[in-house]
Amino acid sequence: MTTPGPTVVNDIADLYRILDEQPQWKEALRYQLLGPELMAGPERLDELTAGIRELRQTVSQLAETAAANTRQCVELRETTTAQTRQFVELRQTVSQLAETAAENTRQIAELRETAADHTRQLAEQTRQFVELRETVTQLRETAADHTRQIVELRETAADHTRQLAEQTHQFVELRETVSQLRETAADHTRQLAEQTRQFVELRETVSKLRETAADHTRQLAEQTRQFVELRETVSQLRETAADHTRQFVELRQTVSQLAETAADNTRQIVELRRITTNQTTRMNRMENDMSGVKGMKFEYRIERTCVIVANALNLANPEMIPTAELLRFANQLGLEASTKDSFIQADLVFLGQDQEEAQRYAAVEISWTVGQWDIDRARRNAALIEQATGIPALAGAAGTRCEEQLDWSEVAWVRLIA
Repeated sequence: MTTPGPTVVNDIADLYRILDEQPQWKEALRYQLLGPELMAGPERLDELTAGIRELRQTVSQLAETAAANTRQCVELRETTTAQTRQFVELRQTVSQLAETAAENTRQIAELRETAADHTRQLAEQTRQFVELRETVTQLRETAADHTRQIVELRETAADHTRQLAEQTHQFVELRETVSQLRETAADHTRQLAEQTRQFVELRETVSKLRETAADHTRQLAEQTRQFVELRETVSQLRETAADHTRQFVELRQTVSQLAETAADNTRQIVELRRITTNQTTRMNRMENDMSGVKGMKFEYRIERTCVIVANALNLANPEMIPTAELLRFANQLGLEASTKDSFIQADLVFLGQDQEEAQRYAAVEISWTVGQWDIDRARRNAALIEQATGIPALAGAAGTRCEEQLDWSEVAWVRLIA
């Protein structure tokens, strides 16, 4: 039985083959390279995924609860802007209701003034009606007095007629005294003519009084009709005022309810905004964590990534600069502790040759989603390397995608395929 000799690794292919033949070595090497924190990455990713799922369920339940309680908050899950717009519309509705209530109050005040005017007019009409009734009473007394005078005149005319008959009888009997009686008859005739004239004038006066009484009767009937109509109008105004008062009370109750609903919606919006902010913060934190985890995929394949980046930057024969060399550069430049730590932990630094075979350094930051922080760090690292070595250095940022509106001045973009 022969003892196997030591395992010899000549290149990366030998290392891949040995790891495939010894799975336990692969696991141990992975643990040494990644460390306990990165080894727990899948479990942490599962926990994060479960947390995202729970957060989505919570957001869905909150959205359903908000939609059931307030019909105006259905779109709150989409954007905070929509929530603000609904709240503004609600405030505008309440403002319109308040304006309507103010308008109703003004109309009620005008109706009260109109009712007061009608009351004053009714009092004036009542006073005129009393005066007219007194005038009619006086006219009735005057008409009664005239009636008595007419009766007396009729009795006088009857007496005159009897006297005339008697005189005529005396004239027949005393034909001999005709000349004397002619003078008496002429005098009686004149008196009779005067009485007849006075009787005609009295009849005309009575006729005028009757017409005046009839006119007064018509005026009284018209005043009575107007009084009845005015009473009906006042009754209708009172009913309208009572209806407006009832509507105003209902409107105040509605405005109060709307104010309570608006206050409740405001509290719910503040709560949802707080929850949304917390969720956004957690999602951003998770996204940053995931971006770091995904970026590590390219860092683990650093040699292959170095070749890909060098080819994209048109640099040949790339040689990665070890961390110890970067530390020497940092000490040479006398960098501060925080800057030194960031510089020596650069994702990728290598030395290559350009198309004219001149040496050039390259400082590249690798991330799944390249942001402005990666670009600024690569630009700073390239400047520090050029300052320490005197050799031109290129700055680059590599990833599967990049954020929008970035400052790419003096920094090359290298797109990596996941």
